[in-house]
Amino acid sequence: MKFSYALVPVSGLITFSVVLTILTAQPFWLYGALLIGGVVFFKLSHNQTLAELYVERDVPRKYYHNENKIWVTLRLTNKGPGKFRGNIFDKIPKSAQIMDGTNNFLTFLNEGETQVVKYSFSLSSLGSFKIGPTRIYQHTFSESIDRVEELANYSEIVILPVPAKIGKSPFIAKYLKSFGGPFTTKLVGDGWDFSGIREYVPTDTMKRINWKATSKFHKLHSNEFQIDQSAKIIIAIDITQGNETLLEETSKTVMGLLDFFINNQCKTGLLVIGNISAYFPPTSNRKKLFQISHYLAHSRPSKIKDFHLFKLRLNAVLEKVGSMNEVLLFSPLSDKTLNEPILSTLSLMGRLTVFTPSYEELKPKEGENINLKIAKLLVNMKRESIENLVKKQGITIIKWNPLIGLERSLSSRDRNIRIMERLPWVK
Repeated sequence: MKFSYALVPVSGLITFSVVLTILTAQPFWLYGALLIGGVVFFKLSHNQTLAELYVERDVPRKYYHNENKIWVTLRLTNKGPGKFRGNIFDKIPKSAQIMDGTNNFLTFLNEGETQVVKYSFSLSSLGSFKIGPTRIYQHTFSESIDRVEELANYSEIVILPVPAKIGKSPFIAKYLKSFGGPFTTKLVGDGWDFSGIREYVPTDTMKRINWKATSKFHKLHSNEFQIDQSAKIIIAIDITQGNETLLEETSKTVMGLLDFFINNQCKTGLLVIGNISAYFPPTSNRKKLFQISHYLAHSRPSKIKDFHLFKLRLNAVLEKVGSMNEVLLFSPLSDKTLNEPILSTLSLMGRLTVFTPSYEELKPKEGENINLKIAKLLVNMKRESIENLVKKQGITIIKWNPLIGLERSLSSRDRNIRIMERLPWVK
């Protein structure tokens, strides 16, 4: 709690005394005015009683998406003694944008009176934030005394990424079936669908023996069946390359994909590749989406400190994930050194598809400075060189524009392909 003191505005009294002093040529008028003003100021300022204001803040919930309005309700109660007049300032995060009302207002309350004030704001950034403290600027006797009181009343909120709208799969699974989920794999074992014939083994039952094949080859042969299992999808995010804005847009897209795949009965997991990698095993349980969303909201781009340790951690994750997965990697692919261990490890987990940002802002534009155009050209040449190295490994690369989202980017790409196919010189 802090106190500051200001002088009483006595400009009128001093002006009148100066005029009398000039007219009468007697300075005692001015001396008398200053003396009387000083006595009045001392008496009034020391006899003032400052009211006690009680402030209660209410925030409906803790978790929000970064497109939600966050409503805050302040309940002010003057517990006396006396009247309260002053400013109330409820501190909000620096990146917040006020939507309705205001968090800084002037109020006047009689003793025992209560006032309710509401305002709202929004946040575009992800993560945890605090609302508070509340500062009370109390004014008394003609603004002579200002009391500044800071209440340590904090409210914590968490901003989660808004899942992007995904209406169709961004890839075609290696094995497609019409049942058991849209993306299924075939595993040989005790199933129902016939998959082939093989030589008899002692563990086979009599029902599995194929007598026609046995008669033809003069050797016992058994029928082989297959098990249908929904394909496991691993979505990987590379946070070692790129910036915070790209990570936030990628988080929205990844949450949309997780929601889409789980709704379609696909077990889907997440791998966040950073200085310390985090792995969420494949699941079809929607309750896990909140845990993943909370983790992504607090993720930040990280730089690799120990490259050898980084590779060891990736290999440790590989042992947990296994193979025969559909792997979707979101990465800028801007660093050749980091690309090599990341791509080689993920390729061992299954079929790998890489989604990399298109960076529309790097396309040269008319009227730009020649030096800027050359710089953009060099950056694009470097990116194309890296992407060609990745394609030579048999890895599919799909470009997407984070500004318009994955689904619109893919729709635009498909539309351009159809237009190109109609051109007479394109075979």
